[in-house]
Amino acid sequence: MSASTVILWRHGQTDFNKLRRIQGASDIALNATGIAQAQRAAKQLVKLGIDQIVVSDLGRAQATADAAAKRLGVTPVVDSRLRERGYGLWEGKTSEEIQELWPSEWATWRTGADPVGVGVERRDDAGARFAQAVTEHANAAPDGSTLLVVAHGGIISCGIVSLFGGHPSSFYPLVVLDNCHWAVLKAGQVEGSWRLRSYNRMLAHSEDVDLIPEIIG
Repeated sequence: MSASTVILWRHGQTDFNKLRRIQGASDIALNATGIAQAQRAAKQLVKLGIDQIVVSDLGRAQATADAAAKRLGVTPVVDSRLRERGYGLWEGKTSEEIQELWPSEWATWRTGADPVGVGVERRDDAGARFAQAVTEHANAAPDGSTLLVVAHGGIISCGIVSLFGGHPSSFYPLVVLDNCHWAVLKAGQVEGSWRLRSYNRMLAHSEDVDLIPEIIG
């Protein structure tokens, strides 16, 4: 058994997002904007034929998942491996505060490398746990089904690189998904492989007509 489509959906906005503070594994709730974003996006997502939902154990992801789950009558499965990459001492801080307090580690981070000594989880480690969770849930899903994975911006981008066999600590080509945007993975021709169908989507695009014809026109 295996899903043929995996949709990776980032949670809605929180006050930390709005204030540009790093959240990481901190459990920050959706704000009013984030709740509205989740409801609006869910109206489109439920048209994609979603069969199952798995979600991070953090509240902002679960509240986002519920917006789709209630429309579908599906109970989400919680998996802590989908939680956001941990940022240790940097959680709750802005970029300016980090740069002032940890200038050397900040400089390392800005080169794309993993800073050490401040509790920031390595991209490789974060991506690997996310990819493992997605693979297990996709493999356990019915053949040809669509799996919705509700998680976080950083871990999704790391996880996609890992799912493609890459190492996000040394190769990190994807921007972080915007709040309540999603990416779509389609099963590749080689068993266990994936292709990136679309990335950073929210509103319907004309090229999605073959995927969600009822949304277009």
